Amino acid sequence: MADLVPSFLTSGQQNPAFARKTAGIIEVADGSRRRKTAIITGCDYRVLVGDLDDEQMQWLSQIGNDYRPTSAYERGKKYQRRLKDFDGSVKALAEAEGVDRNIITRCINTAGLPKDIIAIFQHPGELSARAGHDLFKIYQGNEKAMLDAAQQLLRMKKQGEKFEPMRIIQALQDFIKTNAKDTQKTEKAYGEGVVAKYSGNYVTLKFDNRKIPSSLMQKIEELLESELEKK
Repeated sequence: MADLVPSFLTSGQQNPAFARKTAGIIEVADGSRRRKTAIITGCDYRVLVGDLDDEQMQWLSQIGNDYRPTSAYERGKKYQRRLKDFDGSVKALAEAEGVDRNIITRCINTAGLPKDIIAIFQHPGELSARAGHDLFKIYQGNEKAMLDAAQQLLRMKKQGEKFEPMRIIQALQDFIKTNAKDTQKTEKAYGEGVVAKYSGNYVTLKFDNRKIPSSLMQKIEELLESELEKK
């Protein structure tokens, strides 16, 4: 219940439990964690009472039993919204939430990952705050490459491929490393005084006029003018 206590203390119960009334007794289908948290924090326990049949009650109860803790991604989204109330101060937010500010920072960074990356996982809870934080650091400056990798993994997922969380993280990291090697700048010296630098689709030529004959520079200029002359 540690994930519920901070929000109960600051905003009360956000989502009511569901129940039905049978023979004058309120029968709650789900919400036991919220009830305990309300007791611990002294908050009101909110319940929506409706006409629920046995099948609906069973379904709601099953959903409650299948509860997953709030993911780092979801917590990060909440922290992003709440930061506005604290003038962007992570320290002040951490004190209000009663959570270590390093955890809040990791969650916020995890929430900074695009949805295409989160969608590769079976559910956001598979991505821990630490792993999401590390991925976000790699994502910065490599946005296009990582999104390309995510699209490839999503296509494989749609074709029935199943990925373990660590495999997804490793695949994204490996793709970035491979892409970085492919786009790494290389240099080639053409004799003394002439160096070409290659980077992707770009080539930069550097000439040292002190070390090359003036006739060579003249020939290069004439070649460029003749080949690239505007029509």
